[in-house]
Amino acid sequence: MAHETADHNSTKEIAEVLVIVTGGTLSMVHTEMGYDVAPDLYKRLKNVHCLHDHEKAAELNLDEDCLITPLTPYKNYIKYKCLEFE
Repeated sequence: MAHETADHNSTKEIAEVLVIVTGGTLSMVHTEMGYDVAPDLYKRLKNVHCLHDHEKAAELNLDEDCLITPLTPYKNYIKYKCLEFE
């Protein structure tokens, strides 16, 4: 069987990813009582430029809970959505 490698020269302009959030480090925010898990991670990620491109999101008319990265070094975008569980 031949070994296959990922082709990073893909012609797909926008890759789609589902991020399943079950709590933990990524969901935590600082509170008066220390760190605690908080809902709506996607809202916080929207404030981090390397994780969300507001202009591209507006251009594509994405839903509020859908995020998209700036252009990657592989010349594509990554559109993603967070599915959160308590």
